[in-house]
Amino acid sequence: MLLDARTRHFLVHRVLPDAATEPSGHVTGRRVQLWRKYSLMDRRWRSVPLLAYYLYEVAIGSLLEWQMRRKGHLIPPRPTTRLQ
Repeated sequence: MLLDARTRHFLVHRVLPDAATEPSGHVTGRRVQLWRKYSLMDRRWRSVPLLAYYLYEVAIGSLLEWQMRRKGHLIPPRPTTRLQ
């Protein structure tokens, strides 16, 4: 046995995609992808650079969007999805 019961339950029910509801090739939202990547990391210290990089990318993206809106470019609103 490679994983204890608690870890296996967490991975099966919270991290890994369900083959019945998410067919192969299905594109999930970025938030779900990051959650899965974060949960599968083997060392917690590796999550710090992932978080820092994600925050950096969000800040740069928000700045660029703000500049484009300030110049008068029409940018459609971001789509919102809800996890079930």
